[in-house]
Amino acid sequence: MNPNKALWEKGDFTRIAATMRESGEALVQRLGITKGLRVLDLGCGDGTTALPAAKLGADVLGIDIARNLVEAGNKRAAEHGLTNCTFQEGDASNLEQVPDKAFDLVISIFGAMFAQAVRDREGDGARDPAGRSDRNGQLDSE
Repeated sequence: MNPNKALWEKGDFTRIAATMRESGEALVQRLGITKGLRVLDLGCGDGTTALPAAKLGADVLGIDIARNLVEAGNKRAAEHGLTNCTFQEGDASNLEQVPDKAFDLVISIFGAMFAQAVRDREGDGARDPAGRSDRNGQLDSE
């Protein structure tokens, strides 16, 4: 078993994530997410940023390595009636299962360690629809 998968499935991260909901909502508000935006949330956990983005109308796919977190995310999305938010198991450092250029925005509130995989796949720096680049956790205007 992948050691990262074993680590994230070992504990109950949903209890910790529940204390961090405001940070996810704050990030989503700052990004200016709108209806119909296609969002990929890497290392999504149980939806700390995915659910707030979906509530604003974005079509969200959350990918996490931990099956228990994916299940918790899908359960939370269903409880909120969010048919535009789905979660699937996957490794953010290996995005072979994700089609190229399928998303308008890639976010990760707690998965900065996966940034190199996104850069390798999408080019130098992930960009949001406003043309800002997310480098080292900072959004820069150009």
